[in-house]
Amino acid sequence: GQEFDVPDGGKGGAQENPFLDSQVDRLEEVRKALKKITGISTDIDLCDVCKPPNKRDASVRCVDCNQNLCDGCNKFHMKFNKTHKVLDISEASDLIISS
Repeated sequence: GQEFDVPDGGKGGAQENPFLDSQVDRLEEVRKALKKITGISTDIDLCDVCKPPNKRDASVRCVDCNQNLCDGCNKFHMKFNKTHKVLDISEASDLIISS
């Protein structure tokens, strides 16, 4: 097989690119400012039940518990909380934004 050298440095271990680095830094500033103004994080919603560092992406939000849940945690959660109202995470995000 052929071998390749991967250069160090830059964002995410990519080759140094000052323009790209400045854009990534700018995006972070915009995201922080948006969160400060709106109180809404633009991060991907993570499961509130999973323990770090194994947190998975949330697929649903329980309105009764006020928690984001991944598929695995939701299955367990619904066994014990059959009457809870659970929304798809995209629906829940729309509700939070529109309220």
